[in-house]
Amino acid sequence: SAGGGRKTVVLISSPSGSIGGPAYIRLFTATQRANVALYTFDPRYSDNVDEAIHAETVEARAEQVEGYRKGVATLRTLAENTGGLAAANTNLFDAAVGRMFDDTTAYYQLGFVSAVPKDGRLHDIEVRARNTDVRIRARQGFVSEKAPAPGTAAVAAPRAVDTVLAAPVQRHGLPIRFATVTIPTADPRRNVVNWVAEVKSDFKDGDQLEVKALALDMDARVRGRDAFAATMTGDGDRWLRIAGAFELPDGRYQLRVAASHPASGETGSVFVEIEVPRSSGSTTVGGMAFAATSRAGVSRADKLHRRCLARPWHAMFSARESGSTP
Repeated sequence: SAGGGRKTVVLISSPSGSIGGPAYIRLFTATQRANVALYTFDPRYSDNVDEAIHAETVEARAEQVEGYRKGVATLRTLAENTGGLAAANTNLFDAAVGRMFDDTTAYYQLGFVSAVPKDGRLHDIEVRARNTDVRIRARQGFVSEKAPAPGTAAVAAPRAVDTVLAAPVQRHGLPIRFATVTIPTADPRRNVVNWVAEVKSDFKDGDQLEVKALALDMDARVRGRDAFAATMTGDGDRWLRIAGAFELPDGRYQLRVAASHPASGETGSVFVEIEVPRSSGSTTVGGMAFAATSRAGVSRADKLHRRCLARPWHAMFSARESGSTP
């Protein structure tokens, strides 16, 4: 899925060699950035590899046996370095499939600041626990960032709000309330998804607040984005309301909103999944949305969104508050 949690890729293959080089590095870089674990399955099975391989010469047999063993090692390397599991030299896949589903619903996600050089290479990771009775399965390596070549301009560090928005999980820092109202239209390619976010912090006069919103489809493709910046007037611990809208085709999406308050160093984000229904006639009813007056200051609300909150629209409604359970 395109959700914020751990994602799984199942690879069923019978490789006959090992991998390495730039392709190897690119693969692990992509999986670690996307928070993807590879679960590899080898459909070949034999109690005796030597007996399972038929070759005309001793040299050919030796070559095939070595290729088989390298292929199994490749599947294990792919799985172990991404936090997944390899099922090879077995024809009992039930346990491996069950473990894969268990792993996607119960796991710890840890992070740390590494002191390794920015060389763009794969570096080893070892995760330990004080309790020696437990068995740990975790990524066994990561690819560090690569420093720019001498004489080239350094790439600016991403803004805090961008980092939080792109993270695999929500960040429960700044309190955020997030609600969406979906309005199907006659054109299934341009349904209107209105959203409102309220961000709470102890603002001081002149403080900046950055808010960004993102719409992702189930293939993790960006289908809409928006960005806002507000300057606070006056002091006080209060909520600030931001509003916007996306035009999306019918389908399922994940909407993300992230906020950053640079003065305090606080950031936060909320992810919510919505279904944009297909209009099937002159009237489409997906649920009921209710809106109440609020003391939160409005940073921006376009005309369409104001009309949405001012009229008794029949529409799909979804809401989430940071720290809540999906």
